[in-house]
Amino acid sequence: MTLACGHDPSPHSEYSTGTAHLPDGREVCWECADTIQRDAMVSETKLLAYLNSDGTALQTWSGGILARVTSNVAHKVGFHGSTRHYLTAIDPTGKKWHGTSPGTGMYAKMRASK
Repeated sequence: MTLACGHDPSPHSEYSTGTAHLPDGREVCWECADTIQRDAMVSETKLLAYLNSDGTALQTWSGGILARVTSNVAHKVGFHGSTRHYLTAIDPTGKKWHGTSPGTGMYAKMRASK
């Protein structure tokens, strides 16, 4: 099956399809979806990504690297001892980002730094 990007679906497990669905309805392979997301970051001021398992990178759902984490400081917050990670990162173009995450393997809400 050839996708809208011209490639076959990415290698995947029985629990996924090896494809990503874009807002315009096109279906592309994971590598092309990662490239599209990295290209969009140039003009975006907000980013929702995943903090990888060792806390050193922001990545897409499929594992594509979006930015390298330059600082990851965890603090206890709230009455129940939850942890919040305060992050700074730099993407491949040199753009700096800052934001928070509940921890490794979880989402990270980032904003472009001024």
